[in-house]
Parts: sequence; structure tokens; C-alpha cells
Amino acid sequence: DRHGEAVSALAISPDGRFAASGDWNGLCLVWLVESGKVGASLAHPGSVYSICFSKERRYLYTGAEDSLIRLWDVVSGEEKKQWNLHKGAVREIQLTPEGDWLISSSEDKTVCLYSLKEERVIQRIELIHGAYSQCLHPQRKAILVGGEGPEVQVFHVATAQELTSTWGHQGKVLALAAGKVLVSLGGDEKCFVWDMGQGEKEQEIPLAGRKGRSLALSPSSLRVAIGGGDKEVHVYEWASRRTITQFLEHKATVSALAYHPRLEEIASADMNGVLYIWDGETGVSTTTLETSLGSIFAIQYAPSSEMLVLGGERGCLVLDTQGVEYARFEGHTEAVRSLAVSEEERVYSLDLKGVLKIWELGTGEEVGTLELGEPKLQSVLSLTGTPFLVLGGEEGRFVLLHRQSGQQKEFSFEGNITSLCFSQKLQCVFAGLANGCIRRIHLWELYSRTR
Repeated sequence: DRHGEAVSALAISPDGRFAASGDWNGLCLVWLVESGKVGASLAHPGSVYSICFSKERRYLYTGAEDSLIRLWDVVSGEEKKQWNLHKGAVREIQLTPEGDWLISSSEDKTVCLYSLKEERVIQRIELIHGAYSQCLHPQRKAILVGGEGPEVQVFHVATAQELTSTWGHQGKVLALAAGKVLVSLGGDEKCFVWDMGQGEKEQEIPLAGRKGRSLALSPSSLRVAIGGGDKEVHVYEWASRRTITQFLEHKATVSALAYHPRLEEIASADMNGVLYIWDGETGVSTTTLETSLGSIFAIQYAPSSEMLVLGGERGCLVLDTQGVEYARFEGHTEAVRSLAVSEEERVYSLDLKGVLKIWELGTGEEVGTLELGEPKLQSVLSLTGTPFLVLGGEEGRFVLLHRQSGQQKEFSFEGNITSLCFSQKLQCVFAGLANGCIRRIHLWELYSRTR
């Protein structure tokens, strides 16, 4: 009850004998845990946001509103040293378990790793937003930082490279598409365009109450096609927030969309099993095909752009761009929910049981099956320019699969993975989660974990 303002920071010494509390008035009190008796009283010119004890409990570090980090003698209350490592309020400070590094995060959008032995900055990490909280990996491999935005960023301590970051929606992430930008469609009835490098929202596409279900990004990354439960597909130029055209011929929910890799041509399919191929500039249909697949859940153009692969309730079809059937694959016993086509023109189809079938694009001949078990995987993605597939599914299960050797490495994230996309330019996988987050995962970090 010695504080006259809200208590904003707390810490306890490693041996449990001392505790310290700081408040918004800049007062930091050091007191004995057993008796509650206050010893030292440490005054600051602004709010105290963070406190930590030294390894041997003799000293106390404080981070405050005035951007300074201070070192205090716990017994005498004497200020021993100051560090001016930031240009904004220091919101979090932390010592490594060995006590040799001091890590601080600030509202100036930086995290500073400072060597107390060498008395120098080891690493300075740039953030998307001002930082409010941080957490260090026990073996100091990574640091997690949270702040003003909805993201949690994760950095490799030694290199300062970002491992993963999250941002997203207030509802489930339904679909993702990546090119020069990242586009996300959420269950909150919002569609966002993101700067993939910075993780910043560039634009919101006005859906005007439409419930989007499927998403595709044009080859130029300037246009976004969105289909949904209203049986319509709208093409938006996202920078101007302008509708380019609409396609209104579907008679059921538009469940899958794909842009031709080089043209303004769009393939759209619905829950009645009907496929349309149409001009994304004019909305004029060039091909209509009533398939035997039942509901269609996935569309992929082959890398050659000459073939289109569909996955649905009753297996898979390969068509040419005029809608003529080229091959059929019926090896699944459950509906196919996700497809990937590799540069070797092999198809990887994933069904509701989590069974991955591998087959030849040109013939429909099955060449492999992987029973991937529980928790079930729901999305498959081929990583262009690499020999890998990634798969994501329930309980945050994430699998990196070598296409040639079949070697697998598993990872786990918080929340069910509902969608995946890949940026070849940034060498990042983006995973959409059922909790609304979008997680960015750098390939170099996945590779390093497989060694």
C-alpha cells in the first residue's frame, strides 16, 4: 500500500528473498518477501514498466517511460548505472539465464540485445509495431515479441532474422493467396491485402456484406477474385477498391477459384460440381462443364498452364483449358479437399481422412500413398523452386515433406491450420488459422530444424 498509483511492474529475486514493484508515478520499491518490510525506494522521472533482478540478486534493473534502463543496488538503493539504448519508453527488460545479456524491448519498435560483459549492443531487432512484451527461449535461440498490433513476432536471437509472425482476422481464416502481396479472406466477412515483408495491412477490400468463401490473386497481384455463398464471383482492383467485373452464372456456393498463371483468365467451381472458365476482365464465360465430381473444393492450374486439376467429393479430374477431360483419378475413398501440382507435374491430393495420394498428371496413374494419421491434415501446398511440400491441419499440425525422398519433419503451431500459401520471392509459407491468425514461416528456419 506504499504505492500511490497503479502497480505496473513486478519481479522477485532468484532466491525468493526480495521482491520489487514499480508504479505509474515512477516509484520502485524493494521489499522483503517474508516480512513485507520495504527496504530501498527507487525514484524514476516517469512510469516504471519493467523490473528484473540480477542473477546474484544484488542488483536490480528497471525499464521506464523516459527510455532509460537503470541499474540499482538492492540494499542501498543507489543508482549504479544508466543505459540509453532506446528512443522510446522501455516496456520490457529481461536477463538471459546466465546473466550475461540484457534484452530490452521498446515503444520505438526495437528490441536490443546488450552484452553486460562486453558492454556493447550485440543485436538490434526492428519490429512492425512498438513492443509491449517479450519472452526469451530458454536456450536463447529465439525471442517472442508482442506489441501495439495483433502480431506476435518471433526472431532468431543470433541473426535477428524473423522466424514467424502472426496477424490476421477476428474470425477463421478461410483462404489465402500470395504474389507480390498477401491476400486473406476471413470468417469475419473481411478481406485484407497485406505487405508481406512488413506484415502491415495495405488495404481492406469492401465486401459489402458478402460472405466470401474462395479467393484467387491475379498474376500481376493487382486484382483479387472472391467467390462465396451468394453464388457470385467479384473481381476487385484492390489498390483503388474498385470492382472490375462480376460473374453471376453459378447456381450454388462458389467453393474454389484459380487464376491462370499468365492470363486474366479465371476458373471457378461450385458446390453443384459445375466449372466455368471465364475472362477476368469482362466476366464473359468461355467454358462451362458439369462435372461428375459432386461438390468441388479445389482447383489448381498445372505449372505448364495447359492443364487444370479439380478435386471434389468423388475424386479428381484433369482438364485442358477448353474443359476437355484429359485424365481422371478415383483412388480416394473420401472427398478431396486440397490439391497441389509440382513442377514435375505430379499431383498431390489430400482427402478428408488425411490420406495423401500421389499421381501422374498426364495419365492419372497412382504412384504413391501416404497415410499421415492424426491429427488430420487439411491443406497441401507445393513449394515452387524447392523439393518440398507442406501440409497443415488440425491442432496446428504442420508437415514439411520432401517430394523425392518422402522424408518428413513435423512442427506444431497454436490453433487449427485452415489454409496455406507460399511466397517464392520471400521464401515464406503463410498459414491461416481457425483462430483468425495468419502465421508467416521462413523456409530457412524449417530447413534448419530438419538438420
